[in-house]
Amino acid sequence: MSAAEGIPSEGWHKLLVRQVRRHFGSIDAVPPDLLPFLELVQQAYRHADDDRRLMEHSLETVSRELADRLARMQSAIGEREEVKRAYAQLEATQEQLRQAQKMEAIGQLAGGVAHDFNNLLTVITGNVELVTSTSELPAGTRELLGEVVVAADRATRLTRQLLAYSRKQMLRRTVFDLAETIDGLLTVLGVAAGPRITIETDVRPAFVLADRSQMDQVLLNLVINARDAMRREGTITISSGTERVTTARPAAMGDELPPGTYSVLRVTDSGMGIPSDLQDRVFEPFFTTKRTGEGTGLGLSMVYGLVRQTGGYVLLSSRPGEGTTMVIYLPASDDAAKTPDATTESPTAAARRSQRLLVVDDERGVRQLMRTVLERQGFAVEEAFNGQMALDVLEQTSTAFDLVVSDVVMPELSGWELGRRLRTRHPQLPILFVSGYSPEELADLGGQLDDEVTVLAKPFSIDQLLQSIRSLLS
Repeated sequence: MSAAEGIPSEGWHKLLVRQVRRHFGSIDAVPPDLLPFLELVQQAYRHADDDRRLMEHSLETVSRELADRLARMQSAIGEREEVKRAYAQLEATQEQLRQAQKMEAIGQLAGGVAHDFNNLLTVITGNVELVTSTSELPAGTRELLGEVVVAADRATRLTRQLLAYSRKQMLRRTVFDLAETIDGLLTVLGVAAGPRITIETDVRPAFVLADRSQMDQVLLNLVINARDAMRREGTITISSGTERVTTARPAAMGDELPPGTYSVLRVTDSGMGIPSDLQDRVFEPFFTTKRTGEGTGLGLSMVYGLVRQTGGYVLLSSRPGEGTTMVIYLPASDDAAKTPDATTESPTAAARRSQRLLVVDDERGVRQLMRTVLERQGFAVEEAFNGQMALDVLEQTSTAFDLVVSDVVMPELSGWELGRRLRTRHPQLPILFVSGYSPEELADLGGQLDDEVTVLAKPFSIDQLLQSIRSLLS
């Protein structure tokens, strides 16, 4: 089948056609095995167009309302300068709405692509773990598989960054040391800063309970912001440690840092500094002192949002001509309180053989991976590719199941609806949900995110899967 025969009846999106011609020369030159991926991108472009039209309609509605208010203000005040200021405010609001429309469309596309990659990465990393767990491997094979793991880890980081950008990431809170995070990112930070900027470090142990990928993003954004403030030449100093705060202090965006013990991340640059009249605004979305086209004004607002989501605070200290210091205060965590090791002793093989699990996922590769892993652990496993098939299996099987492992978003009958019906028909049957969606998105899909709902984020490791199952079975 040629590429042209795989085109949907309504035709390809013009932006997609442009990219295809750029990379392949013509549509007919597209390899047939890339057509499913191009159809996925085609759908993402259409969703982005729908979001754009919705935002345009919202923009028109808001603009009419603001224009009406402006007309009433002009009639009431009757002063020309007041009218000019109102028009300027209207234009600024319209520009912010246009920026929001653009960022929302990009976020929708990035989020959709990242979610699909989560399924692929789950299959890749899981099967590599299964292969490397085999003791008899040809010479050099283990090293080659190690390179696959490194590449998959990088891809996982990329998808999480896409989801963080679209604010749809599933949080993975673990206890880790900020000092290790800084050391692990030095190479990346050096590339981001550029060759004429020196990065110095003064790291001491500082354990936090947070999402490691979020903190990576925070540190990277702070370094990039410092680089731009120094006009790409100077010194950036990164430090970490713990600090006891005895009295409350003012923090960014009107927050107040309460007394307590904190793990501290500090980034100082030798740049031009920030004027005092702008320091209260640098964390506002879309606010930037850069020229048009050099920045979106989202970097520091993302830092503020991620830190506050983790329960921390941001403090800023700056003087014109003397550089700027950004300080992140996060609740300190004892290193002994790390997330329990996934290698915790499991039930005996004899006990597991009496336990039956039902795996429900519309992705064949994910189902096959989980079945292989669980059967190697001694569990008896049945499969279903959607919620309705899972209900049929449960009703037609005389032997009871001990646990259901289910994806959330599936055709015909979603995981949430499956869970609702099981709570009615089999109230004692535990369910482990697996998903690449954030808690906010899962709630929008109808999920009740209370203590009784257990969600394992994709992509997950074999140890994470087994630990979650053991926890529910116990």
